[in-house]
Amino acid sequence: MLSNLYEHRTSDLGRLGRGGTKTNPLVGAVFVRNGQIITEGYHQDWGGPHAEAAAINQVNRDELSLCELYVTLEPCSHFGKTAPCSVLVIDSKISKVAIGQKDPNPVVNGRGIKMLRNAGVEVTHFQDSQSSKELLRPFLVNQEQERPYIILKWAESIDGYLSKHDQQIKLTNPISDRLVHKWRSEIDAIIVGTNTVLVDDPSLTTRLYPGSNPVRVIVDRNGRIPTSATVFDDQAPTWRCTLITTPRIKRVEDITISTKENQLLALMRQLFFRNTGVLMVEGGGQLLDSFLQTDLWDECRIFQTKHMLESGIPAPKLPIQPCASYAVLSDKLLLYKKYS
Repeated sequence: MLSNLYEHRTSDLGRLGRGGTKTNPLVGAVFVRNGQIITEGYHQDWGGPHAEAAAINQVNRDELSLCELYVTLEPCSHFGKTAPCSVLVIDSKISKVAIGQKDPNPVVNGRGIKMLRNAGVEVTHFQDSQSSKELLRPFLVNQEQERPYIILKWAESIDGYLSKHDQQIKLTNPISDRLVHKWRSEIDAIIVGTNTVLVDDPSLTTRLYPGSNPVRVIVDRNGRIPTSATVFDDQAPTWRCTLITTPRIKRVEDITISTKENQLLALMRQLFFRNTGVLMVEGGGQLLDSFLQTDLWDECRIFQTKHMLESGIPAPKLPIQPCASYAVLSDKLLLYKKYS
């Protein structure tokens, strides 16, 4: 059915906003009349026009009369950084709205649907809502748990090691490396631990793929990382998380880690309230284990390589089976999703 095509098109559009919307949802909108797409749009930047407005702004408002709107998320009903999309839809004389998901945000939560129906607009739900649910999964985690959507990522040797102790080891091939940089362009922040910085001196940027650099979150509880480390340069914003008072570094923002509760959960809450919608954990082993032990993760991406290390830092073990696997030249990429 054509309606299924329009539904899936909204998710395709919404994905284009990855890396820009922060704790706002990824939303795509398609306006259709007589089986023809009149206009479409997506939410591109946090604080910028919502998907419905982005689509409407591309055409003369008169062209939208009696159109049907397909949108991944319930149109908003409140004034925030933008005007309510429900009002915009009503003023555009849209006859029918099909939505993928109800908005869990307490300031919306069905009010947009009610506003539309009270104005005589027919509101239905997608026949196949799986693609919109998958697209909005990070936003649902943000709203329901007040923390970022957390992706664990690591590479391991064929015999199950992350690396040698205190030694920089290259495991993945150049295509896998570029894929990781693409992922970085689609998230808000990367987090790594002290040892990863001391041993690897990473830059944690998107230098191999076009796109914005995420915020670099550095866990340095006891201030062991020297100020000359690459993560403290001016290539990307950096937040340093510590338990102690450390010398100030220009361009680096310090975050004090709470000692009164679960430190990792408290840190995740702090990152969420700094508009971190999606966070990728890139190591090392101790930090990855901490996220797994506290059950703070939503997705995991593992590169299994053909290198043999024989000894070193053991890779973490997951209690579930992968939902998908792909060959990336000589590497094998395993994908895990806790909710699947």
